[in-house]
Amino acid sequence: MLSVLLCAHSLLAQETGDRPFPVVDEGPDNADFLAFRTRLLDIVERRDLSSLLAIISPNIMFSFAGAPGVEGFRKHWRLDEGATALWSALADLLRLGGSFQGPEIFVAPYVHSQWPAELSDEVDLVATVRDQVPVYEAADDSARVLRRLPPVIVAAQYDGGLAGRWHRVLLKNGEKGYLREGDARRPTDLRAFFARSPTGWLMVICIDGD
Repeated sequence: MLSVLLCAHSLLAQETGDRPFPVVDEGPDNADFLAFRTRLLDIVERRDLSSLLAIISPNIMFSFAGAPGVEGFRKHWRLDEGATALWSALADLLRLGGSFQGPEIFVAPYVHSQWPAELSDEVDLVATVRDQVPVYEAADDSARVLRRLPPVIVAAQYDGGLAGRWHRVLLKNGEKGYLREGDARRPTDLRAFFARSPTGWLMVICIDGD
């Protein structure tokens, strides 16, 4: 079974071919949205919960299982416990650009909004999110760097023991290596949808998974 899985991943890597996937950020194309995003980043950096809640839709979708709404969102992210992971997650997401779906909806990050439709969601792929991303020989910052990647899509091999820290990847040339968690994302990782309302822009979806 293991050999079959490795063969499948090898074929996937060849088909994906370290596919170029440039960073996209259409935020600056809309001055109104750009001002909103700048303000939101400031809110996140200051960890200003009251200001964050003021720009969240009353019907925000945060889970595929739970009912939408602000109270559920607060519980889901443990916002009242003081140790929420939301601040760092939102900061990462907002700095990774995104694109508009019409003039009144912005989706971030670009890894989700620009993901190629022809790439199946049944396979495990990740995208490097900046230039010169190091591919390590082992899941260790002190390991040898095999090569450096531009923004591309590569085949991944999920490993629960590495989740949240490293991505194990298989490159087109057959090399196996590791990317740091912050250097790559899946399209199903946390993403947010922002919509223009009569009172200004609101975050209407903040969700991960599929």
